[in-house]
Amino acid sequence: METSQNKHVIIYTFLVVVFAAMSIGFGGSGKNAANKLDPTRLDQVIRPPMDRLFQWPAPSVLNGPNRVDNNAVELVWPKKQCQEWLNKVIAKQWLPDKNPELIFIRDEFEGRDVVRATWEINDYRVDISQTASIFAIKVSPLGGRITGAEREEKIENAKHLCLEIFNKTGYRWSADGEKVPLKRLDKKIASYSFRPELVKYMPEDRAVWGRPQTVHEAGVSPPKEDAEIHRQMDPNNPDWDNSSMSYNYWFRMVNWWNDGKSIGFYFLKVEEGSWLPSYYANFDKNFFRVRKPH
Repeated sequence: METSQNKHVIIYTFLVVVFAAMSIGFGGSGKNAANKLDPTRLDQVIRPPMDRLFQWPAPSVLNGPNRVDNNAVELVWPKKQCQEWLNKVIAKQWLPDKNPELIFIRDEFEGRDVVRATWEINDYRVDISQTASIFAIKVSPLGGRITGAEREEKIENAKHLCLEIFNKTGYRWSADGEKVPLKRLDKKIASYSFRPELVKYMPEDRAVWGRPQTVHEAGVSPPKEDAEIHRQMDPNNPDWDNSSMSYNYWFRMVNWWNDGKSIGFYFLKVEEGSWLPSYYANFDKNFFRVRKPH
């Protein structure tokens, strides 16, 4: 793992752009630039590609010519990556007993290769959609139950599900490449993503949507020296959550929504590395391809 100052500054700069895109391109914190009005419907904040990732494909797509056989050689890395992210993100009690079937659809939309999985557990249907750079979770109650009627109930139910479905333990990396355990990960995500001032209510469809602070909103500045980078990444740093280095991880980026029928979460697959995922980059268009050994 690279640990140079330049590498971390580049990543931090990229994440500033990503968080800005999340708050502008995904309806985050300001007014609509065109009409100066706050969004009134969920589809005004859940924009491409997220709107498509939260829609389960039609049978003609699932069984169509773009579905790739699970044993195809170009799926070796996507299959490994997506299964690892499933286990990293989802709490064990929300995963099926056996690894879920992964459905690989090449060029499903916008040229993006998409991996889908679905199962029923705990009286819910869970739909997972992954691209090379994005992870989306949609949870829908079985039996026609709703996920809340009024605003506060929808927020509370989404937060409760957040505390259930995300893993309770995660990890980060030290400057020396040491894996550092993070306890109470589910509670950390809830504290990052359910800030009352960043929850939006959509009066037209009565949905709610929330997001974490951007690095700018948090007033976090990147370190300027290697010594400060190492201090922030120190395994024993008690203030790591408030450091710029903590923004290099997916769990600081979890957006969520509740439309009364389902609850969704989505974020970028960011984890302190030299590979930089994005909602807008071309990584997703090259997910299913044969990778030559280094």
